[in-house]
Amino acid sequence: DLDRIEVLRGPQGTLYGRNAVGGALNLISKAPTNDFQASGRFTAGNFGELRADARISGPIKHDRVMGAVAFTRGVRDGYVRDLEHPDHPLGADDVTAARGHLRVVLDRRTSLLLSSDVDYQGGTPLAFNKVLAVKPGFQVDNPPDLHDIRASALAWNRTLQYGASARLTTALTPSTTLVSLTAYRNLDYDFVSDADITELDVITTHPHELQHQLSEEITISHEQAGLNWVGGVFLFDEFDHQAFWGDQPAAGFQTQLDTRVDATSRAVFGQATVELTSRFSATAGVRYTREAKDIVNAGGRYRLDAPEIAVPGSVYGYADSISHGAWTPKIGLELKLPHDALGYVSATRGFKSGGFNLSSPAAGRGYAPEWAWSYEGGWKGTLVGGRSRFSLSAFVMDYTNLQVQTPIGLGVFDIRNAAAATIRGFEVENTSRMGRGIEAGGHLTWLDA
Repeated sequence: DLDRIEVLRGPQGTLYGRNAVGGALNLISKAPTNDFQASGRFTAGNFGELRADARISGPIKHDRVMGAVAFTRGVRDGYVRDLEHPDHPLGADDVTAARGHLRVVLDRRTSLLLSSDVDYQGGTPLAFNKVLAVKPGFQVDNPPDLHDIRASALAWNRTLQYGASARLTTALTPSTTLVSLTAYRNLDYDFVSDADITELDVITTHPHELQHQLSEEITISHEQAGLNWVGGVFLFDEFDHQAFWGDQPAAGFQTQLDTRVDATSRAVFGQATVELTSRFSATAGVRYTREAKDIVNAGGRYRLDAPEIAVPGSVYGYADSISHGAWTPKIGLELKLPHDALGYVSATRGFKSGGFNLSSPAAGRGYAPEWAWSYEGGWKGTLVGGRSRFSLSAFVMDYTNLQVQTPIGLGVFDIRNAAAATIRGFEVENTSRMGRGIEAGGHLTWLDA
């Protein structure tokens, strides 16, 4: 039931806020209408792949209530053979998902869109790479085929996520619109994997995450000749509980982690575009975000034969908090050129939230927010009588406090801040109509980091 995909490049900190440093990808579902629609698709492939998709949409009460339901069911065998568990190849898919929409037209100015979705994924996870070389002192029966492994533990996965949203849209005036978007999501993620991918009982990992979040965004937008603007507020609350068990049968120990994080985010934002002349326009916007996170963390190392007995000196527990504020502005200039071409320059700032390292045994070892300024200039237009669309752009991104994943153990990573980083590049894209029903295109990118 996908209607369109929107790709927004570069930091989107003004309208989207945190965690949109590299850009944003919007997947827009089809909204129900008065037109009855039904569609289905069946896919079959190698590795026993079977997938069925179906959608039905139409009026429940003409012009007043419309609904849509989409469903998918898919399975595929794994492509990496576990010779210790030949009936459970790794990398298998098993997914069941559904989404529903109900659109209610309250009056000629106001409508309500209720949406809900659920997604269940099973299968056997392929979480770690095949062993290619063995440390001195270890002997491993390593199959020569790159698609064969021997795992001491049976891998399994269970991921359930679901959510719901309510979008209320009302026209305050013919040119001003108020939108309220309330959303809730829940995640239950649980899997087991042999982290050493050998027949040796070295380490088996079992993470289990329970997360839920609630958000509210209220925006007011206005459009008139020569001026467009949007402003709003954003509220976000999240709770995340991550438990982890790492079994080391050969050593006789089990590592346990139990982490609970509460996070809140509050933001206010605004952006406006003004036509200075018939060809020249300017855009300016800013967002202020205030975030806070609290963690309660505990862990330790325990004996496998007696899980309640801890290794002396290994048990820890603490609470910690962090908070920060962020200004994320945007400025841009656009110039309409002949033959429907457009030239533009922009400067935008984005940030990625700071947080905690769940494996840390002590407070004060989190990581700071990541910041990025993006500067871009480019040209978009058509050639060959409008049959060929071109775009050229050059950009520079300056990072400070770059967040970098650092391995600290088998299957365990910490996030740390690097001092700075810079990415420069340019892109060329083209799409051309070669004839009736035929298009050809491509893009070229050069990067220097």
